[in-house]
This record gives sequence, structure tokens and C-alpha cells, in this order.
Amino acid sequence: MKTHSNETFPSREKCLTVGFPCVVMLIIALLAAMRIGAQFGGSAIAEIGTFLIAFLLQFLVYQAAFQQLPLYLCQLIFQEFELRARKIEANGACGDKAETNEVPVQETENPPASALPMLSAEQYRQRNEEYQAQLAAEKAQLVEIILDYVHHTMACFVAEEDMASLCSEILLWAENPCYTPNPVKLKVALTTVELRHFVWNIGERLDREKGYNGTCRLRFAKALFPKEFAGIEDDTIRNFTVDAYKGRIKLDRPKPGSIAFSHHDMHSA
Repeated sequence: MKTHSNETFPSREKCLTVGFPCVVMLIIALLAAMRIGAQFGGSAIAEIGTFLIAFLLQFLVYQAAFQQLPLYLCQLIFQEFELRARKIEANGACGDKAETNEVPVQETENPPASALPMLSAEQYRQRNEEYQAQLAAEKAQLVEIILDYVHHTMACFVAEEDMASLCSEILLWAENPCYTPNPVKLKVALTTVELRHFVWNIGERLDREKGYNGTCRLRFAKALFPKEFAGIEDDTIRNFTVDAYKGRIKLDRPKPGSIAFSHHDMHSA
């Protein structure tokens, strides 16, 4: 009896899903064929063609609207529910992992302040004093080198009584790049190219990044030697490195990492 019952239900389902709809479609197709055939004078070809076309169209519409479309919609709904379930499960796993790792991360990345090495007030003051003493020593060494260069280079061109004034003006300039010097007289005439080389050589050691750029050097040279630069436009003398190897004072480019002078700048007339 159970076997008979199990075989009956599929047969009924087939009749409901295929047989009954097909009978209805056949009746509709037959009625349409008779109607169209009557319009063509009872033509058998018109009736058969109309019957076949009407039945096929109905069958395709039935398959698409009542068989495939519901199945496709059900699949979409199930996929959406499955995707949401996976997201909820993944978020729950991430939340559990974050909770388990939260305490160790805080312990390793944020050590207590008491564990950090601290300088005492005396150590802090001593470190600052050492740094200031280092800067002062470097500045003293630079000034000594520059003054040695000035004495070596300008002794032939500046009177002995004016040499102290020249050194004083250069020292004040070394302290402040915006300083405007007082004029200094020359006992032997020098060209503007030679004077530009002299000022450039000093300014390059004082470091353009500290304010001793081209404009600063131009302003200092014109104020220190106003007679020699009188009537000359700034654009004409702005290039301090022109004719680097000409004249009695030549361009002296410092070697990388050094502030020393070569002292070979006035050996030729």
C-alpha cells in the first residue's frame, strides 16, 4: 500500500503541473485556430499554423512565468539568507578574536611610564651645556679659519691700520647675516671680480642655509667696498662665481664636509 501511495503522488503532481495546463493550452489554441481559420475561409493551413503557434507561445510563457521564474526567485532568496548568515558568523569570530587579543596588545604597545628611562634635571642641564659648548667651539674654529684667510689674502691689498677694521666687519657679519658693514679702504685696487671671489669664499663657509645666500653676499660686498662697486647694477655683479680662476683672488670652493681654505688664491697676478 505504501508503494502504491508513493507512486500516486508524483503522478498527481505531473498531472497538475504539466497535464492540466497542457489541456487548457490545447483548448485555447484550438479555439484560436478555429477563429483565425474562419477569417481565412476555413483554410486548413491557417488553422494548423495558428494552432501550433498559439500552443507553443502559451507553453513558453507558462514555463517562464510558472516554472523557471519561481525557482530562480527561490534560489536568490536562499543565497541572500546564506550570505547574511556567513557575515554574522564571520563578525562574531572577529569579535571574539579581538577580545582575546586586546589585553596583550595594550600590555606590549603601551608600557607604563615608570619603565621609560628618564633624565634627571642635572643630566638635562649638563646635556644642554655640552651642546652649547660644542656649538661655541665650532663657531670659534670657523672664525679662526676665516680670519686666517682674511689676513693671508688681504694683507697685500689693505693698509695695516685698516686690517683690524676689515676683520672686525667680517666678524660682525659672521654673527649676523643681515649686518651692514662700514666701508673699508683698499691700498691696492682690486677688480669687482676679485672682490666678489673674496666675499663668496667667506660666505660659503658661513653657510648659505644660515642666511648667507647670494643676496646677503651681494649686499655685504657693496657696503664693504662701496667705491669699487659704485655705479654697477646688482644684476651685473650677482654672479659671484664668474671667472673663478681669474684675478689675484680666485674662487676657493670648500671640499665636502670641510670649511678650510686652500690659500692658493693670489699666487698669480
